[in-house]
Amino acid sequence: MKEPQPSFEWIITDRCNYECSYCYQRHYADKRHCSDQTTDAVFALLLILQGTWLVKLIGGEPLIHPRFFEMCRAVTESGHRITTTTNLSLPLVKLQELVDICGDRLDCVTASLHLTQVRSVDSFIEKAAEFNARKHPATTFSVTSVLV
Repeated sequence: MKEPQPSFEWIITDRCNYECSYCYQRHYADKRHCSDQTTDAVFALLLILQGTWLVKLIGGEPLIHPRFFEMCRAVTESGHRITTTTNLSLPLVKLQELVDICGDRLDCVTASLHLTQVRSVDSFIEKAAEFNARKHPATTFSVTSVLV
């Protein structure tokens, strides 16, 4: 039986560009990004971890962290893999940057569809299909939706 891959969740931000009425994080009084000090400490940790780890970059909306792509580069250049969840709201050029930086080290992307926040379901599906076509074939891609 295959052993599970070691992993850790790195909550890089509490911020999100959506204001969903059902989100528990919207009640946080002080929404912040992970500090530069913590980010640099995790970068140092990545260099000493033995083997290949799965680093789950999560948040609020992780892709809005100002150092998100630097984080992706640090994880992948350290020989580790990435998984993340996004609301898929950023421009496709930013999603392409994620694909370009991570390549086959992008293990999994989950896109969360928030029906109260998107312009239309059709435009979300189009963007999801475009991202799916651009990602590395080894990357798992799924869409989840919140039912309210």
